[in-house]
Amino acid sequence: MSGEVLLGFGRRRPAGGKMIDDEQAEVLTTRDLEKMLKVPRKTQMDLRARGGFIPHFFVGHKVFYRKEAVLQWIREQESTATRGPDGRS
Repeated sequence: MSGEVLLGFGRRRPAGGKMIDDEQAEVLTTRDLEKMLKVPRKTQMDLRARGGFIPHFFVGHKVFYRKEAVLQWIREQESTATRGPDGRS
């Protein structure tokens, strides 16, 4: 986040730029994701290690997910479930 001014958790402003709203910048912890998707943190860790899971980032040793990335991943899963893994309905 170089070149940005941190305005508090989930709010930031690019240096010399306009505000990024809370919705765009909202992040979730592994606990948040556990509550939201009912996916245990250990399972999240295993899925991250295998790849193909929700895009994430680290701050120190803590894992975070952007809320929009989680919602996009859910939409992709719904689409795959509707079409089937081979892409057909």
